[in-house]
Amino acid sequence: MTSKPVKYAYTLHNPRSVPNGTTDGVVDMLPDISSETWEACFDTVEAAVEDARLVWRDNHGYYPTPGEYVAVAPYTPWDPDVGEHWLLDDLCSAAYEAADDAADDWVEELGKVTREDLQELHSGLQSVLREWLKKHDLEPHFGTVDTAKATYCPLWEGAGA
Repeated sequence: MTSKPVKYAYTLHNPRSVPNGTTDGVVDMLPDISSETWEACFDTVEAAVEDARLVWRDNHGYYPTPGEYVAVAPYTPWDPDVGEHWLLDDLCSAAYEAADDAADDWVEELGKVTREDLQELHSGLQSVLREWLKKHDLEPHFGTVDTAKATYCPLWEGAGA
């Protein structure tokens, strides 16, 4: 199984403050930024920092100068998950509503499906859901930010070069 590439997010909250004077940029505690809004879904730390630099310029009218930092952290986009179990439960309920006890044998057979069969159903449902969300421009644009792994990166042009 291949792993998904890491995505990144940033926040400009309190960008001048590098906690506890760390020199490597690792942030031990981010209680003040953990609930802030993060801009997300950048493929690299550098792309996140560059976007933050442009946002800074747009918000302040000038590019960041030495001493301004941005917090960057790993980001995981939210991936909606269709539960195959609730679908089967709904089917069983609908079968009993439509046919009452005549649905017993069919419902019993549904209860005997293998784990592999359920995985096949799950994969198919996920695929259909993703296609439908994309078709209707309803893909979620939010996720989780791992603030425990956040680092502060210099915002000014040429920093770290």
